[in-house]
Amino acid sequence: LDLRCGTGWAVNYAFEKTNGQGIYIGIDISNNMIEIANEKFKDIESIKFIQSSAENINVTPNSVDRIICTNSFHHYNDPIEVLANIKKILKTNGIFCIADVTPDSFIAKFLNEVLKKTEKGHVSFYSSNQYKEMFQKVGLQFKATHDLNSILKIHICEKI
Repeated sequence: LDLRCGTGWAVNYAFEKTNGQGIYIGIDISNNMIEIANEKFKDIESIKFIQSSAENINVTPNSVDRIICTNSFHHYNDPIEVLANIKKILKTNGIFCIADVTPDSFIAKFLNEVLKKTEKGHVSFYSSNQYKEMFQKVGLQFKATHDLNSILKIHICEKI
């Protein structure tokens, strides 16, 4: 499942990397994004797109093996509620990965403050420690953080 999937590029990437083994779901709050994604991938039966908010994901509880969220977690007004919903739909031993700007460096902290003032939809980037604390708060087990570059990191947790 790709949370805030946009037009579905990451859903398609996962589909291709796993040779289409499974069902792939994209979730986005924008009906326009869902319409574009549905049109792009209409011929692939195992790819589905659902219009839904991250705070109220309309997917069967305990049904998803893997969830990704790329460059969008900073838009959520209530990240704890989003993480609680993620925990609800993940299967036991399911994995959740967030790839986003992480303000562990001065540059990323500065960028976070600028975007808070200039971008309407920007709520906050979260530090590696904040991700660990949020995962723990909802009962997800922190697994790892991987640096992609000086400001972008992947944070991984698991439902135990």
